[in-house]
Amino acid sequence: MLRACPEPGCPERVDGGLCPAHRRKANQRRGSAAQRGYDSQWRRLRLRFLRERCDACGDDPNGNCPQCAGSGLAHRWCADCLRDGFMVIAEEIHHVESIKRAPHRRLDSSNLMALCGPCHDRRTRQEAREAIGGVNPVESKASETRPRVITSGLAS
Repeated sequence: MLRACPEPGCPERVDGGLCPAHRRKANQRRGSAAQRGYDSQWRRLRLRFLRERCDACGDDPNGNCPQCAGSGLAHRWCADCLRDGFMVIAEEIHHVESIKRAPHRRLDSSNLMALCGPCHDRRTRQEAREAIGGVNPVESKASETRPRVITSGLAS
């Protein structure tokens, strides 16, 4: 169902979000990825973080490992989903303390966590609402789909 673009005074009808013209303007105001702190140093750290070996089972991956579940990679699984008993491949790296709040921790690997796309989007939306002082209702993960679920019901 089409609805009005949320930009005040815009007559365009959209499926969701901003109309193409206002989306372009919003992206220009936002700046490039490099301007926001996601430069070549960040890309190298991100890759290193995703490839980091599991320190719990080392060079002998074990299916019973609570950290890597036998993958041998410390950050293979989405941290939020794993906490909820689902094994979902991590695709995104999230700053626990945002770059805006703590720019000095931008390249600090102890400030990072691996997340799947939906969990990363949820956390990012939550932080954006908090930044503007909006109400932050607890979002239910039960309503989200997990298309990359490999298995569920992990043994505790």
